[in-house]
Amino acid sequence: EETRHGWLGHSILLGIRKLVYPLTWGGPSEGVPGGFDHPPMATQADAAHAQGALVTAAHFPWPKGELAVDIALGKLDAVDVLTWGDAFSSKNVMPAPPAAETWYRFLNCGFDLPATAGTDKMYNTQVSGSVRVFARLDGPLRYDAWLEAIRGGRTFVSTAPLLEFSVDGAGVGETLEAKRGERVRVRAVSRSRIPIERLE
Repeated sequence: EETRHGWLGHSILLGIRKLVYPLTWGGPSEGVPGGFDHPPMATQADAAHAQGALVTAAHFPWPKGELAVDIALGKLDAVDVLTWGDAFSSKNVMPAPPAAETWYRFLNCGFDLPATAGTDKMYNTQVSGSVRVFARLDGPLRYDAWLEAIRGGRTFVSTAPLLEFSVDGAGVGETLEAKRGERVRVRAVSRSRIPIERLE
């Protein structure tokens, strides 16, 4: 489910057993003219978490009315760093700072926010499945295991190329302790059908 308020935010509720209402609310274009701004997105996240669900910020970081508060309170389990446009550019479809830059700011403040991705197909210019989140599973492919891999931060986002990377042997989702000035060895491999200009 995508639960939506035009200013407070949009969240994806993954692994819910029943819908969390309201699905959309507030004034135009999300709800009805004169609509209420209640409940907050945090309430929607709490209702989803009570079902054991995973909550991600859709098309991060827009809309951002409640975003920072929800991250600080632990209401969001992950954020869609890749949706439409260039995650590293401010020249995007929506009036928001670059997703990657905003994500790095939250990471640098100490918030563990795994990266996710979603098409958010709203326009004919967007191809379904053009952006993807990949998660490393331990064991067989099952939906609940995939959600746990996202919770554990064992993800990368891509427009198709497959990526492998490690830092001093630690894989994606692992925590690495390093002292100031300490050197680390980064290993990155990309597999793609088309040439790659930059790997970040």
